[in-house]
This record gives sequence, structure tokens and C-alpha cells, in this order.
Amino acid sequence: MMLILRWKVIVLLYLQCFVAVTGIIQQGNWKSALAGGLAGGIANAIIFPIDTIKTMLQTNPRITTYSGILRHLKSQGFERIYAGFLPAVVGSIPSSSLYFGTYEATKSFLHSQGNLTSRHIVHGLAAASGNIVSSFVFVPKETIKQQLQAFRTGTYVHKT
Repeated sequence: MMLILRWKVIVLLYLQCFVAVTGIIQQGNWKSALAGGLAGGIANAIIFPIDTIKTMLQTNPRITTYSGILRHLKSQGFERIYAGFLPAVVGSIPSSSLYFGTYEATKSFLHSQGNLTSRHIVHGLAAASGNIVSSFVFVPKETIKQQLQAFRTGTYVHKT
């Protein structure tokens, strides 16, 4: 029952993202969304090993030094540094696309209203809107990625 409820929530969140994407495309901000998605995927791929080490340090209190990280990776296998890589990169593309597309769409909308003259307020509201919309993809993606990164470190507990 709980699993069905989780899936319903996930489907609803992704439907909201789809509506946001549709608005982005209709307003002509798809180039910003595409560029943002590609940049997010590439950046995530580059920093992924560092992020995995951070997660190892956070989830395993026995790993406290650089040599401890190397020993842990040697015992687990160096391929563990890329555990969760695919969900992280694949999830960062739509998340970043939603952020930048929503940012540009909101900024265009606020400029068209003409009431807001402060550039800082327009950019702040656009950035906040982008963060809210992209969080519907970012948060579940981060949860999955961190669970995959932390698995086999000795402290990960799977909750059903």
C-alpha cells in the first residue's frame, strides 16, 4: 500500500514537471533548458567521484583520512567510486533543464509585466521558481544517488 502511494506521489510530481516543461517550450525558452540540462549532466559527471567520497565520509565514521578512503575503495573495489553514476547524471539533465528553463520563462514573464523594475527582484524570483520546479526531479535523484553511493559502506540501512 505504501509503495503504491509513493508511486502516485512520484507520478504527480513528474506530471507537474511536465506541465512546467510544456510552458518552457511554449515560451521559447527550450534552448536555455537544453543548454542547462547538458551543462548539468556534464558537471555532474565531472564531480561525481568527489561527491561519492563526500558521501563515504558522511556515512562511514571509520573513514576519516585520505588513506582511509583509498583503503576502503581498495577493499570494495575502485568501481564503487561510480556507484549511482547513471541515476545522478541522467537525473541531473532534466533537473538542470527545468531549473534553467523555468528561470528564463519566469524572468521573461516578470519583465513582460513591467511592474518590477528591480533587476535583483526579477532574478531572485526567477531563481527561486527554477529551484522549486527543479527540486521535483533533483530531490528524488539525490536520494537514489546517495543510497547507491552509501551502499556497502557499513552504515547504509534500507528502509521499506
